[in-house]
Amino acid sequence: GTHVELVNYLLGRGDGKAALDAVHAGLNALPDEPRLMLLVAEIHMRAADTDKAIAQYESILKLRPGDELAANNLANLLAEKRGDKASLERALQLAQRFDGVQVDDVHSASPVSIGCLSNPALRVPSC
Repeated sequence: GTHVELVNYLLGRGDGKAALDAVHAGLNALPDEPRLMLLVAEIHMRAADTDKAIAQYESILKLRPGDELAANNLANLLAEKRGDKASLERALQLAQRFDGVQVDDVHSASPVSIGCLSNPALRVPSC
């Protein structure tokens, strides 16, 4: 919709603050709009605010447990940006749903074959 287009336009201009304001305005009108919810996380990732991006992806997965993009990006952030034992275990839990599946989406933080993440602690037997 128009909210998504506006947010993408503002992001393209490098105006993260205006993009975040626009996405929140869009969510006020359409609170469960999946693309807007993902854009909030993307904006936080671009701003290097990993904790807020992680929290947003967790919120998305509570509302839509089958959201593969949110699960992929969350697993990647937990494994690559946090790396503590609890985060790695959560990333592995998320990654196991993709065992053997190539996830490659332009919105992803870092396209990976999620079941075979670069972090050795997350490798599953099929890697």
